[in-house]
Amino acid sequence: MPSKKPDRIFTIDDWTEASQLERMYIHLMQPDEFPLNAPDEIRLEALRETWAVMCSKQSMWRRMKVLRKVFQVSERTIQRYMEDAKYLFGDILKTDVDIELAILRDKYFALAERCELAGDYTGAKNNLKAAEEVIEKIEARQPKAKRVYANVIFTDNPKVLTSRIEDAEDVEYVDESADLLELEAIKVPAGHSET
Repeated sequence: MPSKKPDRIFTIDDWTEASQLERMYIHLMQPDEFPLNAPDEIRLEALRETWAVMCSKQSMWRRMKVLRKVFQVSERTIQRYMEDAKYLFGDILKTDVDIELAILRDKYFALAERCELAGDYTGAKNNLKAAEEVIEKIEARQPKAKRVYANVIFTDNPKVLTSRIEDAEDVEYVDESADLLELEAIKVPAGHSET
């Protein structure tokens, strides 16, 4: 397995010395400068499809089953495709915990809905409770909001405080609401009432 090159600008020398997988990586980083030939393009599309299946299926057994059906190749070839897809697009097994928690929350909600439609209200309640626990875990992982405190100045000199006010921009305040209210008022004659 070739070592992944750090994010950088690739040169023609890098392109000529690269293996097929490294050329795909260089193409993904700089697609305009380094186009792929037809066989490499076909292989890249196969690795993209492999990556999509890896993201959509949770267990390795299901991934292998779907990929064998799609590509109709041996398990060893599928494992090589998966390793190459990890190299190009990242290791799905090391995905962010936040993504996994969000997927789990959505699955619990879907199961709760399915149970409710089937009339199993106890199962729906249990799935909603499990979703609530996952939501609590998600919220616990969120960074705490940082408090912003006003600058405090300790001084014996009152001019330090007034100099900040004098630098501020003067804005003239005009109360336009009084004029609006007067235009909307209706004159009512005094004295006669119709009751």
